[in-house]
Amino acid sequence: MVDTARTSSDTDSWAPRMLSFKQQSDLWYSDGNLIIVAGTRGFRVYAQFLAAKSRTFAEMRPTDVVEGVPAVQLNDSEEDADQFLKAIFDADFFMPPPMPMKLKTILAVLRLSHKYDVQFLIRRALRHLNVVYPTTLAEFLALPLPTGTSNIAHIEYPEPRLAGHLRALKVAMDIDAQWLFPAIHYCISCSPLRSILATQPSWGALPEQTQFFIVMMHAWRLHRFEKVHEGPLNPVDEGACRDLVGCLRTQATYATRLVAIIGRDQPLDALRFWDEAGIEGYLRRRCEPCAKGIRERIVVMRGMVWDALPKTFEFPEWKVLVNMRDLAMARVD
Repeated sequence: MVDTARTSSDTDSWAPRMLSFKQQSDLWYSDGNLIIVAGTRGFRVYAQFLAAKSRTFAEMRPTDVVEGVPAVQLNDSEEDADQFLKAIFDADFFMPPPMPMKLKTILAVLRLSHKYDVQFLIRRALRHLNVVYPTTLAEFLALPLPTGTSNIAHIEYPEPRLAGHLRALKVAMDIDAQWLFPAIHYCISCSPLRSILATQPSWGALPEQTQFFIVMMHAWRLHRFEKVHEGPLNPVDEGACRDLVGCLRTQATYATRLVAIIGRDQPLDALRFWDEAGIEGYLRRRCEPCAKGIRERIVVMRGMVWDALPKTFEFPEWKVLVNMRDLAMARVD
């Protein structure tokens, strides 16, 4: 632990202050000419390199001196500062997708890159999030189905995964990445309301207005997403059906199960619900003409629900959101 008083050629103009920190070994360059302190950690880095990447740091003036080295103290968490500075000074630490990455790293880098105006890291972090919160249904359905694993595509999520969605929403709101909002809100809405409210501290970090919106809209969203089930559970077409009694019995059984799931406020991913292995059993129990018609209606209803997703969550239409994304990603790494 280093405890040193701030010194200057003009000590009369400064009140003495102690900077107490532990040297961060992998970000402490012996010939570095700037010390950054965040929380209990100190990072000795190269001021010119940092200034070349960050307009904010280029304009920042050190307020302290530690053992003859200019120093600045940030009000960011030491964990976020560690991830952010590693992304700048270690070329291999924060690579573009599909390089595996922890969600907490992506959000820390995005949050501080936005704060300190590091454009290439903003775009790189957004590229990671664009994979798991896409703007097209095809991209969304191509993602692996949520399972016991904590990964979604190449990104490692915390457990429960819901906490990661809530954290992603907070950061997306902070930087106004609106094109991410519909998919993030959809992922959140697939969880029971009681689980959403109990996910701390991620839930508590959201603005009260956003919390109110999520709570008030949750039941309405579930109603909206039931639309996708209209295809599989539509009345049997007696003219085309080859096994009317069997198909009616199977339809009634699955309709009862679905109503029970919704009634218990269980997780319900309506867009991918009919892809699950158990649901294939439902289609196998229907006659061939019924199963073919159901699959066709699922495609149509999914498309309708996805197209309406921004409006469902009271955001601009997909075309506008995609334009926002393209403008933000206009430059590449």
